[in-house]
Amino acid sequence: MMASATVKKHAQQCTSWDHVRTRFALSGVAIKSDWCDRVQRWQAEPQQGVIDYFSADYPECLKQLSQPPWLLFYIGRKELLNSVQIAIVGSRNATIDGRNTANWLAAKIAAQKVTITSGLATGIDTAAHQGALAAGNSIAVLGCGPDIYYPKRNRGLQQQLAQQGLVISEFVPGTGAQSDQFPRRNRIISCLATGVVVVEAKRRSGSLLTARYALDLGREVGAVPGSIWNPAVEGCHWLIQQGALLVKDVNDVLAWCNLQSDWVEQQINSVETEEKVLANWPLLANVGFEPMSVDALAEQTGLSVTDVAEQLVMLEVEGWVIAEAGGYKKVGRR
Repeated sequence: MMASATVKKHAQQCTSWDHVRTRFALSGVAIKSDWCDRVQRWQAEPQQGVIDYFSADYPECLKQLSQPPWLLFYIGRKELLNSVQIAIVGSRNATIDGRNTANWLAAKIAAQKVTITSGLATGIDTAAHQGALAAGNSIAVLGCGPDIYYPKRNRGLQQQLAQQGLVISEFVPGTGAQSDQFPRRNRIISCLATGVVVVEAKRRSGSLLTARYALDLGREVGAVPGSIWNPAVEGCHWLIQQGALLVKDVNDVLAWCNLQSDWVEQQINSVETEEKVLANWPLLANVGFEPMSVDALAEQTGLSVTDVAEQLVMLEVEGWVIAEAGGYKKVGRR
């Protein structure tokens, strides 16, 4: 629930709910007749409840906000609210590469006992939550009531988060999704996290607003780069130009939390293995990170179309390339 103008003005002077009630009453703002009933019904169910501004469970970091949420409705493991968190956000209309990157980053970070926080949107958010739950913990911050499944396609994921992780919202149960509520959600995501990683974002993406909130709050901000031909990463490149960390591996992010993964050593071994494969499989050296057709690869390597097709199948089985619309492209062996 966002505070009324009068309550916001005096928020820092309030030390108890008696103060809040008095000031809220003086503001003349009416409370909906069913509001209290909805709150009470929500609290009556197991594994869910309400954390208020003066509760010991309320994250101190949220009090930094000029408009802190007075109430946080939750379902799941509320102790995660005060865990070390990294936010991963990005485009709803993400590419396969973007989703794979978000999923991989989230899994590697979560494996180090860092909670992954995101907004449960389609695309990057979904991939980040899924990767995190496979390896550790995740928090979803909603832009609607905690009992609303939005987007509907993520109903199963939201239920999984409620069972294994945590779902929170500042909006009263029953509140539908409205466009003006998502910026309010984003400020909470930014505030809870030590840092924010943007994976795939266009220049006008809402993810950049999350990054802006993070900068204003003194949080770390990083962005994953992509192809200069890909408009889906223009926002990431802009952030990097503005001084955001260029995220090239998981340890770039873990350094914000004074942690390190064994991924670097694994990557060195992977590079050594790839060099051996390249020596014995010249076709792989000609496959790029953008899809190339079998005909184009045949022309480039001098091999027959049949030989190229057969070798690509073997490379795909070994996990070196992946088939996409337009042909084959190289992928990192993770």
